[in-house]
Amino acid sequence: MPIADEGKAKKRQAQGSSSHSKKRKSSGASEGPSQQAKKGKSSKVKAEKRVDAAGRTVRFASAPSQKIKERIDRAMPGSGHRLFLIDRKLVAPVGSDGGPIEDFNVLGATANVYKVRVSRHPSCTCPDHGKGNVCKHLLFVMLRVIRLAETDPLVWQRALLTSEAEQVLAGERSTRMDEAVMAAESVRQQYQRMTGKTEAGAAADAARDEGRRAVEGDCPICFEDLQAAAEGNQEPLVFCKECGNSVHRQCFERWTSSKRASGDAITCVLCRAPWDVPADPGEGGKSTYVNLASHSDAHRGGGASLQDLYGDRAVWIQANQGLMGRRAAANLWASSQGRI
Repeated sequence: MPIADEGKAKKRQAQGSSSHSKKRKSSGASEGPSQQAKKGKSSKVKAEKRVDAAGRTVRFASAPSQKIKERIDRAMPGSGHRLFLIDRKLVAPVGSDGGPIEDFNVLGATANVYKVRVSRHPSCTCPDHGKGNVCKHLLFVMLRVIRLAETDPLVWQRALLTSEAEQVLAGERSTRMDEAVMAAESVRQQYQRMTGKTEAGAAADAARDEGRRAVEGDCPICFEDLQAAAEGNQEPLVFCKECGNSVHRQCFERWTSSKRASGDAITCVLCRAPWDVPADPGEGGKSTYVNLASHSDAHRGGGASLQDLYGDRAVWIQANQGLMGRRAAANLWASSQGRI
């Protein structure tokens, strides 16, 4: 081919390539904004983030830490940590915005009742969870109530995706629990009476009030007249569920504080029967727990002691239950640490 003809051929090829490129650009420019937006959406599908209740990103833990392994051991049968389910309540079903939610009231090793919530943000009202740990109560619910496998990573996650929360709470497995995890019927009924959250609990309270004696005479603590208080002229009254005698509520609160400070059990001023009072919150805690120690056979005598379960920390638990004063607990703690 002559040199001149070869040059013309290359020129035509370059012009054709340029024209084809312009057509493609023109075609792209002719697409409307909505079409371009659709392409953008289809190419960028946002994945749900694993976040805690505060919105902080949480990493997926493929294996449990040593701390979690220890708490799994405590949650399992034979550990000596007496954990039982009192009741459960569905808050939001599968398919709800934000994912499913179910609450579980758990009777702990010290007979305090804690609320475990299984949702995208698993939680528990116990002091251990409040310190940022995956607590044994939550693990108890996951492993023994919902019956996930001990090797299932969903058991120990600090946060779940919506699909994971649905996987945990949906299906027959989550409702077909072992009856052995349930607290005794009498304990469950007592919890309902103490909280008054259900019609059954309210009815039980009303029946129990029938045992209250007529308000008359003086308060056995301050020796002031009780009748004026009954008529609404002074502070309200509380009464013993065993003997039915009344006492000024404020007086009884002082009596309770005194008994706790001296390390004595809290009893009726007159008949000395055990008096149910909520346990104080744990160190730094803000919640007050219902305590069922005097009603649960599993928590009375026998079994592992608080010292067996918690070692040196048992003194603080005893103080929080009103079994000893906090000053006495502090002295025992310091002694165990070799500080005094």
